[in-house]
Amino acid sequence: MISLSSCNHDAVIETTESSIALEEFCQRNVSFFDARIRSIDEENYVRELYFANFSEEDLRVNNTYFDGVQYSDLGTENDLIANDGIFTSIDKFQHDNRIQYDEHNLIKSVLEKPVVSPNFVQKAKLRELESTYAYRNLPGQVQLRFFEITCDITWTGGGCRACDWWGGAHCDWCFSLDDCSVTIGF
Repeated sequence: MISLSSCNHDAVIETTESSIALEEFCQRNVSFFDARIRSIDEENYVRELYFANFSEEDLRVNNTYFDGVQYSDLGTENDLIANDGIFTSIDKFQHDNRIQYDEHNLIKSVLEKPVVSPNFVQKAKLRELESTYAYRNLPGQVQLRFFEITCDITWTGGGCRACDWWGGAHCDWCFSLDDCSVTIGF
């Protein structure tokens, strides 16, 4: 089982209905498209979480947490463009033997395929984005005919595991991926 959780400290929850609306919106329209690192110089890199939103409506989330690291999509600090779905770590990390600087590959993808909810309805748009995404399908990788990851994707107000882990007294929006399954075809 794979689990990913995060929180947004900036959102304001007014009713339970607004959290249900955000949860349903994300399940239908948002893919956890990639996790990656981006070198910012020879010494340092940042981590990025890419949530591809295939709706005309804004995601309504600008900050999140994963594995104890805060990420922002506000176009400030390490984040390059506000509201582009790429949440960038506030902290910088130093290159080492495990994650080395490569001047020819400044962005390194971690996910092989995007993660979507079973309720995801934007499959054609997702396939189109995947076909143009340059950080995957590196030389020497086995090409799969079919590979899909589905998870229960949930955005809710307060009280998720991430809120508890990272001091959730001010945590409003929480993101989690649970009960994931993988389908592979060669």
